[in-house]
Amino acid sequence: MSHGFAALPGVQGLVFVLWSIQMFPCLFRLRTRAAAETYQSIPGLGATSRSFRAFLTERTFRRDRIILEAFSIALFAMIGADTALASA
Repeated sequence: MSHGFAALPGVQGLVFVLWSIQMFPCLFRLRTRAAAETYQSIPGLGATSRSFRAFLTERTFRRDRIILEAFSIALFAMIGADTALASA
């Protein structure tokens, strides 16, 4: 087993933790936005959908989108590398 292959799960775990640290605050902000829109503690599907649409389109979430995209791409790249190294 090569050192790169042995270290890959640890790096994957670290990137996943960083992705989670970025994702959960985003989800909480979206939930807060939907709750503020509906004045209910548990917003409905419509308000939740509008919040997710805002996340995908509005400039206020641009930085969050870029960071999450980078972490997601890194995770998928490491999954591909893990698969390639395992099959070799």
